[in-house]
Amino acid sequence: MGRRIAIVLLTIAGLALLAACAQSALLNRSLAGVAVRACSSVAGEVLTPLDFVNFDDRGLTRLSFAAEPDFAALGPQSVRLSFSLGWRRETVESSLTVLPGSRALTLEAGDAPEAEDFVQTAPGHTAVLAAETAAVDWSEAGVTREVVLILDGRPLVCAVTVADTTPPAAAPREGVWTWVGEPLAAADLITDISDVSAATVTFQREPDWTAAGEAAAELLLTDEFGNAALLTVTLAVRRDEEPPVITGARDHAVLAGGRADLRTGVAARDNRDGQVEVSVDSSAVDFNRSGRYPVYYAAADQSGNQSQATVYVAVGALTDEYVYGLADQVLAGIITAGMSEREIVKRIHDWVRANNLYLDYGEKGNVLRGAYNAFTAGRGDCYTFYAVSEVLLTRAGIENIGVRRVGGPAEHYWNLIFIDGGWYHYDASPYFIYFDGSIFTESQARQYTQDRDPRRHYYDYDADLYPEVVW
Repeated sequence: MGRRIAIVLLTIAGLALLAACAQSALLNRSLAGVAVRACSSVAGEVLTPLDFVNFDDRGLTRLSFAAEPDFAALGPQSVRLSFSLGWRRETVESSLTVLPGSRALTLEAGDAPEAEDFVQTAPGHTAVLAAETAAVDWSEAGVTREVVLILDGRPLVCAVTVADTTPPAAAPREGVWTWVGEPLAAADLITDISDVSAATVTFQREPDWTAAGEAAAELLLTDEFGNAALLTVTLAVRRDEEPPVITGARDHAVLAGGRADLRTGVAARDNRDGQVEVSVDSSAVDFNRSGRYPVYYAAADQSGNQSQATVYVAVGALTDEYVYGLADQVLAGIITAGMSEREIVKRIHDWVRANNLYLDYGEKGNVLRGAYNAFTAGRGDCYTFYAVSEVLLTRAGIENIGVRRVGGPAEHYWNLIFIDGGWYHYDASPYFIYFDGSIFTESQARQYTQDRDPRRHYYDYDADLYPEVVW
């Protein structure tokens, strides 16, 4: 019986020893798997015990600080770590270096952060920013962005607040001026305004817009974040003392009973107001009596500057000499020495056609008056074309006779010319004829009359009153 009790006690003791050995083996396994490492931190950053060790099997231990480190104290310090498992406790030592710096940073918009902005490293320590930081847009103010700082191989999330504390900048615009009484906007006085946010410019002190001379304006530049700067700009305020300039006013010569266009082509332009109105006073002109009469033009700008111009209208009697003088001026420009009669006739015909507008009405019965209207007004009916042709042909030495239509619903006038030893028809009126109207024969005239409409009697005339025309 005693032997059995001894065996039982021995067995229990053996099992207890085996259990103790097993527990000791587990603890030794945990302690043996701890790899202690030194740490560094940014002032104020709180680390955990796990930051100081690596475990092969963390489930076997409980880890804590034997004494809480001072995370605010700059420089190196010892750190004691405690491992607890069951009834056994062990400690291991590491070290901590607290570096000066901060995990929160405020930067000016447009400036990219660097690792040195967050921590001041000591020898043996390294700090770099994660590569993705280079792709961040740092120009937008008013936002906070996270970046990753790698401190001695340990990632550390930091915050960067992008701020705008710089006031806007601008350059004064050179050579700015305005008229007295015409204020400018503040933005008109500067150029090249720059800021990371939208900026406005207003007057802190406006110049005196009512006084001529050099003036100073004080401008206030403000951005969205309330940053402001003052800028002084000088400008010139000018008084408008220059009157408008009247152009196009000229003397006129008309025949008694005629009229002169005194407005067309007359204008006035002002250095400040641009085009201004021109008034015309022709009350002194008597178009029915020969004489020399004044015409007054006037213009004024909004500053009260005025200008005047005076021209004269010469009203004279219609004379051969006067009309022939107008004809000679035309011939001098279209006829040259050595031309044949046919060439001269052709030049006269073409000039009359090109320089006169055909109308369905006009003054008849006076060749000088008809020619004068063509030379001065450039328009009229067939009588005007006939009359001016007669005067030009006569002054060019081409014998000619006027012809009047017989029959038909309307009157028509043209010329007969004597060249190359015979008489030919000549008509400068703008009819749609299929031959040259400067020289055509009797047969051509009759054929045209027949082709167009016999009832209109285009070139029907009393042949007994005129010399025989070349057939």
